[in-house]
Amino acid sequence: MTFPGEEKSQADLVEALADGTGRDARSIAAGRPEVTQLIASWIREAAHAGNWTRVDKFANLAAPLRAPGVGGALQEILDSDAVGFNKEDLVEILG
Repeated sequence: MTFPGEEKSQADLVEALADGTGRDARSIAAGRPEVTQLIASWIREAAHAGNWTRVDKFANLAAPLRAPGVGGALQEILDSDAVGFNKEDLVEILG
């Protein structure tokens, strides 16, 4: 899914905007309010692809936004047999 008039996917654009810490979450969500509703699915997609850098970046972005579904997406990753992700970071984000 892309934003109107843009070639990159929404997830790619938001990933490029995010600094990976979550400090910029509110400003990104203000400019692209649909992020809050989409980010859990982006986390799941990145996890299925084994893109743990992207999972971490989106999880940190989602945490201060209290985006719906993110807790479930992170729990799915933690409960899976996946390797390569930063378990401690995901547990910390879950609280």
